[in-house]
Amino acid sequence: MKLNKKLTFKHFLAIILVIIGGIYLTFRLLNSPQKTTANIAIEKQLENLSDFPETITGKVITLKKLKREDASAFHAMFSDDVRKNLSFPKHINFAYTSHYVNSLVSQMEQGLTISYIIFDNKKEILIGNIQIREPNVSKLGQLGMWLNENYRGGGKIQEAIKIITATYFSVKKNAKTIEANVEPVNERSYKVLSRAGFIETNMLDNPKRLVLELPREDVLNPRSMGKGYES
Repeated sequence: MKLNKKLTFKHFLAIILVIIGGIYLTFRLLNSPQKTTANIAIEKQLENLSDFPETITGKVITLKKLKREDASAFHAMFSDDVRKNLSFPKHINFAYTSHYVNSLVSQMEQGLTISYIIFDNKKEILIGNIQIREPNVSKLGQLGMWLNENYRGGGKIQEAIKIITATYFSVKKNAKTIEANVEPVNERSYKVLSRAGFIETNMLDNPKRLVLELPREDVLNPRSMGKGYES
């Protein structure tokens, strides 16, 4: 009887250990980064960068380095909503847009910023712009972006943010964070940045803006690249 009791206890203990082990493995699988083929393809493009690439292809969008000849496509996407978010005049002509694009390209040529058009892979059309300025170049923070309202959703802006921030940190080996400034009333931009991993760190006055930062390790860590592109 004693022998049977000992065997029964050992069996019971073994079963408990198997159950615990199964729970642990399930937890690890559920919380480990799930890299899709698209994410792996992006990481491949960002290996061993010494300069900003001309093109980076994602799953739903492609980033293409901004050129002066993009002014016409820019102008077509400058809706009332986009102009308002960029603090542009209510009515602008092509000359205004051309001057704006030329200024962005000039800043890139001076090494002050990196600017990409956001190209919709399905529609095959320019739908927005995203840029990262060097620290202290602008009072508006480092990250700037816009997306025409007719093309929002489907993970486009999230993928654009993930691609450009990963590219920036891959090229800028000594950069520790990327900063974004948002007006307190701009809840949509705040939610977009928060979902992308930005964390509120400060409040600025004149004008009043929330400061959010994205740490380098949160971008280059595989877990970050493994997140889905929800919006």
